[in-house]
Amino acid sequence: MIYRLWKEYIGSTDFSIFNKNQRPVDMVDMAARRHDAGYFLKGSNGIGGALFDLSVLKYDKQLFLSSQITSYGYILGGKDPITNRPISFQTAARAWAVSAAFGPITVGKRIANGIYSIPDTFSSFTSQLNNYFGNFYYYYNQQIINK
Repeated sequence: MIYRLWKEYIGSTDFSIFNKNQRPVDMVDMAARRHDAGYFLKGSNGIGGALFDLSVLKYDKQLFLSSQITSYGYILGGKDPITNRPISFQTAARAWAVSAAFGPITVGKRIANGIYSIPDTFSSFTSQLNNYFGNFYYYYNQQIINK
């Protein structure tokens, strides 16, 4: 069975879909819906908005952080508030994909905004990435040990 990675709001969302008020399928889809709402509020959308519109950096950072929280939640056996069930592997996989996409986008926009220099941002980003994967590895091992 092929699993569809993207859901209602993950990926480029057309305003007509957003306007239908489709229910998000899980917590990472809800984070993507909030992200899309921010983009629509600023008059931005699509890949162009994601890569080049600095006015939506706030929403990109929120989506990135929500995705990381979802990933950690899966490892720790957390509950998805949208489905009222444990966070599924599929939700965690989408969260990882969103984090992998919006981490570099966020860093690039911070550099473009002049918030950080390229060396400072690269150092900060690699440090956060190492910390993220280090924590993931630690919690994953703890979960296996405790089973």
